[in-house]
Amino acid sequence: MRDKIALEEHVSTEAMNALWDDAGEASGNGKDYMDWVEERLLDIPKRLRHMDECGIATTILSMTSPGVQGIVDADLAVSSAKDTNDTIYRTFVEPYPEQFAFFACVRLQDPDAAAEELQRSVSVLGAKGALVNGYTNVGGTDAARYLDEPENDPFWAKAAELGFRSTFIPGSPFRASYVSTRATPHWSGRPGHSDTRPRRTRCA
Repeated sequence: MRDKIALEEHVSTEAMNALWDDAGEASGNGKDYMDWVEERLLDIPKRLRHMDECGIATTILSMTSPGVQGIVDADLAVSSAKDTNDTIYRTFVEPYPEQFAFFACVRLQDPDAAAEELQRSVSVLGAKGALVNGYTNVGGTDAARYLDEPENDPFWAKAAELGFRSTFIPGSPFRASYVSTRATPHWSGRPGHSDTRPRRTRCA
């Protein structure tokens, strides 16, 4: 089948890569694998070639998890979201408008700022919506604010106003909380949960 549209194809930027320590993930998956993924997150010609080989006409790009929501410093998260969206637009979407579109990063450490960035990304950069993780690190790498908490209401109000959907990706669980939302405590302690701090999961 040709002319397919691929959703939530992960991407990264050099600046975001510099913020993360992937040693733990490399120890589990192997350095060769991590190098293979890293190359494909950033290599545009290779991505375009693979799209053509697989019959993909358009790819909707999104930042690999945990993205800006894994940045504990709220001010850094705010600036990183804007810079990341600008970089993805300038590097992928602007030169290849038929092949690439994107879901915006939003900094839910500051929900009002996240609403502003969604508005800007949609109206100025043409983002197709936003991708958010299952929780945002607020107060430390072992603490989180979940998507259904009232602090996030300004962001969801803006998304509803714009008529844009958001897409979600789970983050790695951490010791302090083994539930995905506060409304689902019956998920607590499911087998297979890792005992690690949140860290990026690289998916090409």
